[in-house]
Amino acid sequence: MSTKKSTDTGCLSVIMFFIMISYTVSSIRNCFTGGKKKAETPPVQEIQRTPPVQEYVVPPEIKGKYRIASTKDVSFPTVKRYVYNVVVTGEPTKAELTEIAYTVFEAAKRRTPFNALSVVFYDYECLIYHGIVMGYADFAPDGDWGKAMDVQTGNYRTMKIINEIEEPYWPNAVTEREAEIYADFDTALFKDDTADEDVVASEFAEKYGMTEKEFHDLCIRVVARLRK
Repeated sequence: MSTKKSTDTGCLSVIMFFIMISYTVSSIRNCFTGGKKKAETPPVQEIQRTPPVQEYVVPPEIKGKYRIASTKDVSFPTVKRYVYNVVVTGEPTKAELTEIAYTVFEAAKRRTPFNALSVVFYDYECLIYHGIVMGYADFAPDGDWGKAMDVQTGNYRTMKIINEIEEPYWPNAVTEREAEIYADFDTALFKDDTADEDVVASEFAEKYGMTEKEFHDLCIRVVARLRK
């Protein structure tokens, strides 16, 4: 009987020893952690990324072949519309002129917001406002210049191109000097709409040291390239 009691007491002592050890370890851990449970790491969630807007890349074949010579504001109170007059160099094709139009459209968006934009092409700056040489491209909502008032200024989501660019016929190109003479003559007629065109032409022929026929032929060559 005494042996059994001694054994039971020994087992109980061992159990109590391990309980005390566990309690002591737990107390030490709480001293360092403040009794707080370790925060659980939240599950990793897949981030939905919006695909970046692809920027328009200027084709290398049109770089350096154009410049924006002037702009004209044709807006009214709530609608912003602009005309960009572009002078080209070399002998660009219709496809290249179309690429230039898109390039100018992107550049115009960075300058100021608008509802519609017209890009007009010339081979010489002096001919601006005397006629359109190589056509134009309009950018407007659904391709309709008249719908400019239907969209918020700076909203280009529905913009489409109205491509009225012509395939240039370079063999009938005129020189810059010939273009300047015609522009001077056309300006004089515009300033005085009562003037006799033949009389003014005679005066300009003399001014530039040409016969009347030479001056007349020059005007025909320039006008042949213009779209009024």
